[in-house]
Amino acid sequence: MSAVEPNGPSGPSLTVLVLVHQRLDYVAEALDSALAQSDPWEPTEVLLVGPRRPPILDAPRFQPVRFVPSEEPGVAGKVADGLRDAHGELIAFLEDDDRYATGRIREAIRQFRERPSLGYLQNGYRPIGPDGRPAPGRSPHRRLRERWVRRGPVELRGPRTGRSLAALRGIPAGFNLSSMTIRRSLLEGSDRWLRRCGMLADSAILYAALASPLDLRLTPEPWTELRVHPGSHSDPAGDDVPGSMDRRRAFLESLRPARSVLRERVVDHPTLRRAWEGQAASEEVIRLLRDPSVLRPEIAKAVVVALTRWETFEVAQRKGALPLGLFAVLSPRLGHRLYRRARRFQ
Repeated sequence: MSAVEPNGPSGPSLTVLVLVHQRLDYVAEALDSALAQSDPWEPTEVLLVGPRRPPILDAPRFQPVRFVPSEEPGVAGKVADGLRDAHGELIAFLEDDDRYATGRIREAIRQFRERPSLGYLQNGYRPIGPDGRPAPGRSPHRRLRERWVRRGPVELRGPRTGRSLAALRGIPAGFNLSSMTIRRSLLEGSDRWLRRCGMLADSAILYAALASPLDLRLTPEPWTELRVHPGSHSDPAGDDVPGSMDRRRAFLESLRPARSVLRERVVDHPTLRRAWEGQAASEEVIRLLRDPSVLRPEIAKAVVVALTRWETFEVAQRKGALPLGLFAVLSPRLGHRLYRRARRFQ
């Protein structure tokens, strides 16, 4: 299938990379949501990237979808494989358990068309449950997202300084891959770098955009439907699923090698490097708060590191993580209990 002509009246062209993990129950919904928005006169290229071609692609309605085999275990590696076969000037992402809301593709193309200097667009999202119905009480960043909605779009233009990065304070940037659209040119030459990022595809793409001279825009419009279920890392109640703590611990440990890789991307940008170190330090506090077996000295050390590396660019949970981390320093059991309760009622 051919992509939209780059110089067409409604360009730029766009490719959707649908990334398959182990959640085939939801893939058909993801594909339907992408194909439903494709203009018959200017079709959007849809690529399904995964280890095996799912049987659902034999259905007539999925004939426009092209399968790209990928044996990469990490999401970022699948992105790299998809980029090799993609023809669009813009790359949008869709994880296999999420969906696009009406207008997602059309609005993304419009914003990039109207702003040649725009390099990265992140839209808002609405949470849905396993059955696909709205689930507003299960959003992983509900309060911060609501504040973001009230605040309106956030723009980042020009040099990346501490002052400019302050625009991202409190914004859940980089947390939902399905809400991201980026110019293909910002990912050129990043094949090997992406493959080393493992599961950190969202952070990798965000930092590729931050390290570029092009503009970033974060809009609260909920063009993505984020599915929250026990098998996802977005489920606020997921810590209570049997065996979830061991799986989460293993998952977070698997991310460690990619930290140094991401740091390479921003090594020439001192402000971005400090922002990344602050983000990584805050995520370490969150990791320890998840684990009720962690003791006071380890939590105290992580909290001190997070405070000393504080930077204007924050991850969504930072404001909640540090106070709860301080609670855990005084009483580890109380800190862990409060964290679990806060997760449940976000």
